[in-house]
Amino acid sequence: MPKMQSTPAKSGPFSVFVRSAQELKRPKSMVMLAMLLACHVVLGFFQLQLTDFIRISFAALPIGVAGMLYGPTAALMLGALGDPIKYLVSPTGPFFPGFTLSAAVTGLLFGLLFYGMHRDFDPCRKKRGFTVLRVAAAQLLNTLIVDLLLHSLWLSCLYGTPMGVLLPMRALKCALLFPVEGILLYLLLAAVARFLLSRPSALR
Repeated sequence: MPKMQSTPAKSGPFSVFVRSAQELKRPKSMVMLAMLLACHVVLGFFQLQLTDFIRISFAALPIGVAGMLYGPTAALMLGALGDPIKYLVSPTGPFFPGFTLSAAVTGLLFGLLFYGMHRDFDPCRKKRGFTVLRVAAAQLLNTLIVDLLLHSLWLSCLYGTPMGVLLPMRALKCALLFPVEGILLYLLLAAVARFLLSRPSALR
């Protein structure tokens, strides 16, 4: 009787989203994502509001971990859920869905660039330099697309302030925070990766 051949893994531009969605079927993944979602919401409360237009927050860090471990679909969902949950827990002013979209875009970017990256921290693979570049590229894209452009657009819609007035002051804030956020993100991802390398059963 001929042996049944295994179905080849799907490949293509959307295969990464399919693989990431499959992570949501595993109970251990859902537990970890719930913990990361809780961290994302809690960090959202510990933010420094300098002006109406400038806010310092590190709530995106757990989204980066979710993107690395579970991919763009899971990280996008985590980001999209975090903002409305935070508003339900502690509503401040009117709810604006634009910031929910921003958090979802952050999850998408981090998931696409970080998915599976925890394996690259294995000393045997010698990819640490490449990993630093991936983190820097992801943080740069998130800074430009989300922090600078999208957030400025949402603030302009909320307060009626022209984009031309918002962009210069927000560009300065983004330039100052970019290295800080990038370094913190890399250190967090490296710490999580080293923990998983020492306990490979943690994700199984």
